[in-house]
Amino acid sequence: MTEAQITTIIGVASLAVAITSLWVAAASLKAAETASRSADDTLRQAREVADRDLADWRQSKWHDLYVRARDMGTALEYFQTKYKGKLLDPRKDHEMNKDYNDFMVLNRQCMTLAVVFPKNDVIENLAGAAAAFRDWKEALSPDRLKLIEVSIEEIRTLALLRPEVLLPPEMQEQIKKMMTGKFDRVAAPKPDGQ
Repeated sequence: MTEAQITTIIGVASLAVAITSLWVAAASLKAAETASRSADDTLRQAREVADRDLADWRQSKWHDLYVRARDMGTALEYFQTKYKGKLLDPRKDHEMNKDYNDFMVLNRQCMTLAVVFPKNDVIENLAGAAAAFRDWKEALSPDRLKLIEVSIEEIRTLALLRPEVLLPPEMQEQIKKMMTGKFDRVAAPKPDGQ
């Protein structure tokens, strides 16, 4: 065999190795792209789970505050119903003093939870409505009860559970399918016939 033939054989072998290396590199690139897409999907799903968990946690904190506020509001309503029209000084009436103190414990528990929330109108309204209870006579004020109830309703709206918390996705789809039809209200005729 001549030197030229040996060089040709080595050249062909080198080309075959280079082509095989190219195929291996292409296959490696495809595998890397697949792994990258898979990692992107995993990251997206992890972010969705984290966002959902954070939303659930936030909503649960509003629910905790709602329960405390509702307990306080119920105790205030009980106190007002029991002592309506009686301007006794709770410091001089043992039973009234106990009921007032029970209400104040619930008020303080509610406010202890409320003050760790970031400042916002809902918390400010609750704090403003509850601050007046330093004077025991405010516990008998129907207007104060109304302010507390408005604050509790504001908190309740923030504590409402999202449907996806309570219902699995397939049940949500069933409900959407069942809710077909026209739901627009027909305007009632005006009294003057217009």
